[in-house]
Amino acid sequence: MGHFLVLVIDDAPDDAMHPFAEYAAETDDERTNEVKFDYYGIAIERHLLRLLQPKRPAFLAKLFGAKCREFVSQARNCEIDIDQSNLGDVAAVLEDGKWHSCPWVNDDSPEMKRWEEEVVRRLRSAPDNVLVTIMNCHL
Repeated sequence: MGHFLVLVIDDAPDDAMHPFAEYAAETDDERTNEVKFDYYGIAIERHLLRLLQPKRPAFLAKLFGAKCREFVSQARNCEIDIDQSNLGDVAAVLEDGKWHSCPWVNDDSPEMKRWEEEVVRRLRSAPDNVLVTIMNCHL
């Protein structure tokens, strides 16, 4: 059992992820044969996307000590500082219904560097207004 992170480039990240879940393969008529994980959710502990402008907390949240957030798990592509985001931990990209996986190699390999460049390239080529979400998936 383990976890991995997926970068979803889609305005409806739950709808995009659903066909790849194990439970979808058991119940849906229109399912993929490529089960990738048991379950998933927005990565609430791993905020990898750095914002160009930090998000200010709402007034009430500020009263309870909330601070500006520089890193988030979900934002519009135009809000993200791609060069300063922590994308090295992303194991897959889901874009346009297609799953793109990281090669399973050590962190210092040339393949890993090419994977990180691929993730950045996909973000740069995505529309500015598309929603980008980091999902935590459970195996």
